[in-house]
Amino acid sequence: MMIQKAEKKITALGPRKVIAANRGWRKVMAARRSKPEESVIGLLKKKKYISEIDKDDVNNILAGVEYVEELYKFYKLAETSSLIGDYMDQQTEIDVHRRLALVEWLIGVQHKLKFPSEVLFLTVHIVDRYLEQNLVAQKDLRLLGLSAMLIAGNMKKINHQELRSLLLLLLSFITGSRYWAWRNQSWKSLDGA
Repeated sequence: MMIQKAEKKITALGPRKVIAANRGWRKVMAARRSKPEESVIGLLKKKKYISEIDKDDVNNILAGVEYVEELYKFYKLAETSSLIGDYMDQQTEIDVHRRLALVEWLIGVQHKLKFPSEVLFLTVHIVDRYLEQNLVAQKDLRLLGLSAMLIAGNMKKINHQELRSLLLLLLSFITGSRYWAWRNQSWKSLDGA
């Protein structure tokens, strides 16, 4: 009787949670054999975090929904392996507030040039990687940001006309030869990371 009520609760949860509940069904049945029905209810009341990002793909065999939890674990580990260390103690001329001002300025540039968000995320990542490995003067911070945005735009295959306007903005800060030196130094720094 209690098992039937529990089954009704499980099916009312939705397709994604039913799959998770079916995975744990062996535990429920083992608990039923070893203890009274109260232990079964206790196992069913345990709430696990289940992401419903792929709830529409439950009936799609090709979606691989059964591997979702393993994929989340893998990507969580990969995320922690690519974290950038605390580099602000090494920097002499810039601090957290200057970096924040740079990121806000880059957001404005990205918005004005209508670049996709991925370019901005990659730009900030490149800036952080560079700052982690190299000391940067305060006067060169915007130069670093624009160089990183140009590299990110090239990597994300942004339209050449849009990159041209970014390059013109960058060249208003410095001469062409200094830009190429910065770009080459940035690439070398990223290759070593």
